[in-house]
Amino acid sequence: MKTGKTMTMGWMLLLAIGIAFFNGFLTSALAAPKDTLIVGTEAEVQSMDPLQNWMGYSSAVSILMYDTLVRYGAHGKLLPSLATSWEKVDDLTWRFHLRKGVKFHNGYPFTAADAKFSLDRILDPKEKCRYRSRYDSWEKVIVEDDYILVVKTKRPDPSVAGWIAFFGNIVSKKWVEENGFEELKKHAMGTGPYKFVSWKRKDRLTLVANKDHFDRVPKVNNLIIRPIPEMAARVAELEAGGVHIITKVPMFIIPQLEKNPNTHPVILDGVLANFMLMDTALVPEFKDKRVRQAMNYAVDKETIIKGILKGMGKPLGFGAPTPFPGIDPNIKPYPYDPQKAKALLAEAGYPDGFALNVYSPSHRYLMDKEAAQAIAEQLSRIGIKPNVLVMDTGKYFQEWRANRLKGLVYIGQHLTHWDQSACYGWINPKSPRCTIKNQEMIDLLEDMLATMDTTARYQKAYKLQRMMHDEATQLFLYSLKAIFGASNKIKGFISHDGVMIELWAVSLEQ
Repeated sequence: MKTGKTMTMGWMLLLAIGIAFFNGFLTSALAAPKDTLIVGTEAEVQSMDPLQNWMGYSSAVSILMYDTLVRYGAHGKLLPSLATSWEKVDDLTWRFHLRKGVKFHNGYPFTAADAKFSLDRILDPKEKCRYRSRYDSWEKVIVEDDYILVVKTKRPDPSVAGWIAFFGNIVSKKWVEENGFEELKKHAMGTGPYKFVSWKRKDRLTLVANKDHFDRVPKVNNLIIRPIPEMAARVAELEAGGVHIITKVPMFIIPQLEKNPNTHPVILDGVLANFMLMDTALVPEFKDKRVRQAMNYAVDKETIIKGILKGMGKPLGFGAPTPFPGIDPNIKPYPYDPQKAKALLAEAGYPDGFALNVYSPSHRYLMDKEAAQAIAEQLSRIGIKPNVLVMDTGKYFQEWRANRLKGLVYIGQHLTHWDQSACYGWINPKSPRCTIKNQEMIDLLEDMLATMDTTARYQKAYKLQRMMHDEATQLFLYSLKAIFGASNKIKGFISHDGVMIELWAVSLEQ
């Protein structure tokens, strides 16, 4: 029955692709100037203000227009960017030596004042930065001189440079003071490899190469980012030549792109972990560890991966893919055991199950709503009475942030911080994402985060991860491959994490 549904869905999408093609999706390519790379993305960028771009697809756009002091390379290696070097002065002090001669896109010089201004925004509660809790160790940012910046922390934190690489996009302090934050939401002002030209919402973001960039001069002069939420339309655009790269390609489209003489799929080992949250404050039944464990035993991850995901996933026993820095590779996924799940529910006082909402976005993650429907069906086999609620991505995350999703909540986490310390928002009471509070885990978390020695830190992290697995803090699902579609005209496609595409490295055959 599941196979039939998947086949039907596939044929419907192929039909939609054909309709899209014949309705003239080639117009954008015809209207674009030569030497133009066009990318079709799954959603609209959130803002030109990088502080508001916390979703993966928006962060992927921010890195085109903004630089950080430190950036990530392959396998999470930290590389110089606006900082040429940095050092740990002591356990509470980090010093960054900044690059001289860099200019913002309007010609204003970059100095340490711009870096302090940008990083202070993350720490300012009034800014309501989505990731502020991850910087809770930071005390203050200090300008020593125009090209030396110091970060002081309240406790030892070995991840200071990594957190700067993750979300420390630098904006022009002088430009923002002259134009205001409202203008920054509409007009980017960074030092990145691409310059902002224009942004027409729900249509396109137009950028031009920053030919004066200090180390990443784009190979293509013009770049257009087009939000195309419907997958059928994205695939049709690619096959028609209207775009050169598309994001979030479903697994069953891979053979089609392989057969087309003008396109090919790009399949990468990404850093995306999928799971379902169980907020103990919103669903009383989730307060019982046995119920949370029962959820994990009730879901047949292997069948979902083999059927719905076409083998493009790997089951997880923790909320992060392996291998990954600081993640215990010996934690095994919960096996599929519906009888054990039923027994645990009975022990917890729910022999007949209970009603439960199962929430999913639509097309935010590959095959998300289809997987959520399969999970709901499997839960029904142990007595759970599921009610599947699917929403468009924008509304979904708006409702989640407002704590209005009372049930199982489908989430994917892109671990673009390249360190296991990003995995604990669900148990950290300082995080707005906290779904379960356990003092033993909280104490271990705080100890681990303040441990400077990497070996000792990872040993503590492994212990914490095993505790989270046993406590079933989430319904652990699977990691996913990152799948893109690309024109055969492009060369040099690079993405180290399956999220951030280094579009400055892409060349285009005319």
